[in-house]
Amino acid sequence: RRRYFVLTGPNATYFIDRNGPLKGCIDLADTTVTVGPAGLITIEGPALSRKFELCAESEEDQQRWVSAFRAAALAATTSASAPRPPTQPHTASPSPAALYPSLVGLLPRETDRLEGWQASPLGAAHRPPGLNATALGLGTQRMVLAETPKLRDEYDNLAELYSIMQSLEHLEKAYVRDAVPANTYAELCKDLIRKYKALQPLLAEAVPSLDHFMHRFRVQAPAAWHRLTTGLTAITEHGGTGGGGGGGAVSHVQLVFEIGQHFITLMDALKLGHTAVDQLQPTLSDLNDTVLRFKGGDFSGRSKLVDWLGTLNSMRASDDLSEDQSRQFLFDIETAYTAFHKTLQQG
Repeated sequence: RRRYFVLTGPNATYFIDRNGPLKGCIDLADTTVTVGPAGLITIEGPALSRKFELCAESEEDQQRWVSAFRAAALAATTSASAPRPPTQPHTASPSPAALYPSLVGLLPRETDRLEGWQASPLGAAHRPPGLNATALGLGTQRMVLAETPKLRDEYDNLAELYSIMQSLEHLEKAYVRDAVPANTYAELCKDLIRKYKALQPLLAEAVPSLDHFMHRFRVQAPAAWHRLTTGLTAITEHGGTGGGGGGGAVSHVQLVFEIGQHFITLMDALKLGHTAVDQLQPTLSDLNDTVLRFKGGDFSGRSKLVDWLGTLNSMRASDDLSEDQSRQFLFDIETAYTAFHKTLQQG
């Protein structure tokens, strides 16, 4: 009987056919992969319910598959048995590069040699991120690898998205623990959000939404999901220091002038009928960043600015606000502007 396999980290998942339902999964962790005659590959392990025997099409294919399986098994076993480092007090902040975790568990680098094998692609429903989709014969049948340049590009883009989400998840946790300065956090978070937005057009077909990606590949990154869907850093959303991009000290009077200028520019744009996202979002973003640097930035109505920035960030640049949205947006901006003036009078 023929079965089609997808190698995802330590798991070799197999299906009845290319687009068929899931049949089973082989966990390669703590397994032994041996070579037999006539292309035979045997996989055994204490946690497996039975011995698996696969048959490659040629001796060269057999060696490549054995290398891939053994690399995946070794990576899984090493990861499971590696001692966890002791918890250290937060005495120093890590470098920005240390906040970008490597894609451990996605694909052993040894399996890069799978590139260039000729075969037909798997169904889209079973493509894992950053991996080479494979088709194997179960029992003593032939083994075939599915690989095309288009699929390879798609897998690379999916792996990039996975990397962005994991990096952002670790960055959020580091910020909560005060393990990274606010300015560094804001810079890195904005950079990851920009990369995600640049990647979105490349994954329009494979990833209709971030929720679809997380459900399909069982990604657990709630903090990263929130940041990418709102397009806001925690500093922009909740307030604090480090959100502004300006360097050096800025006087109180200059900040008041800049905030008023951004408010008036935004209100004028809405009154003139500008409804496109790319016409409104930059000014609103500058307004939020400037308010964050202002000591009295917690005035009534600021939360509306954050909500509208999240709304605009979730839309495409070419999208337009509806008439109702434009009126509500203008009303909220005018209300926030009035509250800002009252804060100045009280301070």
